[in-house]
Amino acid sequence: MKSRERLARRMVAGTAWLLLFCSCRSQKPGSVDQGAHYLADSNPERVKTILFATIAPDFLYERADFFAQNGIHGFMMAHIMASWQDDIWKQPTAYTPHAPAGRVVGEANPLLRKCRRTNQRCRELGIEYNSVKVAFYKNLPDWFDDAAWRALCENFHQCAVFSRLAQFSGITLDIEYIAEMYHLDYPAYQVAGYPRDRLRSQAQQRGQELMAAMIKGFPDMIFWLLPECMTMYGPLASDLFSGMVSALAEKDSPGGIHVCSEGTYTATKPRALFGLVYKTDIKSQQVLAASADQQALEYWRRRGSISPGLWPLGYYREILDAAGNRIGYAGKKEKFGDRIIGSYADKSENYSAAEFQRQYAAGRLLARRFVWIYCHGQVFWQLSKEEMIRFHASAGDTLPVVDNLQDYLDVLRYPKILQDSSFANGSRLVREHQGLNYFTGFAPYWRHLGPFAFDQKNFSMPMAPEKTIDLQAEYTTLSGQGCWQKTPVDSSGYVDLASLYGNQKMPLAYSLAWVASAKKQPVQLGFGCNDCATVFVNGKSVFHFDGSRNAVIDEDIIAVTLPAGRSQILVKCGDRGGSHWGFYLRILEQAEKNKVRWVEP
Repeated sequence: MKSRERLARRMVAGTAWLLLFCSCRSQKPGSVDQGAHYLADSNPERVKTILFATIAPDFLYERADFFAQNGIHGFMMAHIMASWQDDIWKQPTAYTPHAPAGRVVGEANPLLRKCRRTNQRCRELGIEYNSVKVAFYKNLPDWFDDAAWRALCENFHQCAVFSRLAQFSGITLDIEYIAEMYHLDYPAYQVAGYPRDRLRSQAQQRGQELMAAMIKGFPDMIFWLLPECMTMYGPLASDLFSGMVSALAEKDSPGGIHVCSEGTYTATKPRALFGLVYKTDIKSQQVLAASADQQALEYWRRRGSISPGLWPLGYYREILDAAGNRIGYAGKKEKFGDRIIGSYADKSENYSAAEFQRQYAAGRLLARRFVWIYCHGQVFWQLSKEEMIRFHASAGDTLPVVDNLQDYLDVLRYPKILQDSSFANGSRLVREHQGLNYFTGFAPYWRHLGPFAFDQKNFSMPMAPEKTIDLQAEYTTLSGQGCWQKTPVDSSGYVDLASLYGNQKMPLAYSLAWVASAKKQPVQLGFGCNDCATVFVNGKSVFHFDGSRNAVIDEDIIAVTLPAGRSQILVKCGDRGGSHWGFYLRILEQAEKNKVRWVEP
């Protein structure tokens, strides 16, 4: 995301329509969280800023100079081919409403001609990274249905041919909307006789076939994948990812694969952003290493990247009924009250322009090639009703933008980076895929007990395991009788309770480990949790968070005083929904130097 300022003001002032737009253009990382300082980016062309948007091609053609002047290098363009089952050659479309009905393949296709004209204009102005965004809006065919998968792959092949002829730079694939299909306990896989033993290898094969079909139609395409499926979804999403990378590696496709993170959307603290990008890259490498395709892993390290996703504008909140069921979406309470307006109707800020500046400056350091901004609705421009009709745009294009949009434009117009050498050095390691074991001090093992029913209104209520630690005792859990179980952490240091206990409808669990200190001394622990947690040291609560969030390494720094000898660390961690549940806890480096280490009981 970027920032350009005076030209934008002149252009806005000189037009009858209101186009106000903001673009998606040792000390450990995070020392800048409290008071960030910035430098002008001395190499601003290293990182390209891309906007995920529903934008009419005619509108982009006419206003491309404005976007270019505001630091945008490309658009993930929605609704050119909306979903995987769509035929990209079919006419008419929302953007070619007057075209005769039928399937028009090749140069004569009206939408292709319109997109190519727009892309040529954009390239003249430096907007070189437009892509067709396709989504898995409907469930995929069964993994073992060969005929259906051939049809799906043919649709993606035709999308790639269209994209190449229309002079797009590549394709963006959004696999978010069918999350339940990526889990091994999906009901369709439980039918008697279903080949569950071959399910994961089959998903990997389908990913390879899908990508091979696209490469055949567009050999040098750039491929963006969102979201970070290897950390957000079940194992079949990771298998699909590894299959796609295998196909790219086989052809050594020059465009690369760029995983667009969504967990970073509102992570405005550099430390949190760093931790999320680090986690995604480490997990990506783990997935590819587990696939036993060394060529794919090497390809990822050469041509793959994590593209941090940011969401500064486009606010909504759920409105629930008395039973807790969602009945719709409202905007900012001070503006709309609790009135149901829809999730795209309020273009307000999710966080301030100052926080956006900090997030963008950190994201540029962490990005290898791209940073992207999620445009939740047409939050960066407003058209008149007449322009909406002329450009074949939508009603959302006519809604008002935020009053202080120029402040966000100022972030994008002049790209900055954080003035923090340790953050810059750590970010370089991560973006070059050399960050494995960057963080140290994690316990090699934890003992876990659970899962227990979680009173969502009273997380602080003490339960038996936190009152008395008895490693031999049995407890009644949601899974039956259970006792403390010893399990290792993964190579990134994450304690993955969701993997350990599965989806138990928002449970909680206890995790136990011990440290030994050579003397009585103050020590700092780095902690991050998903979702809520209490940390006890020798039976005393030293940290408490009772909310929902992503687990981020070192999001919280816990200062404690350890006695000489052995100390007990107990973590009570609860899940408030979603597919993730777990925590990070480590001894910070200075404590390691002072001879604080993990031990067995």
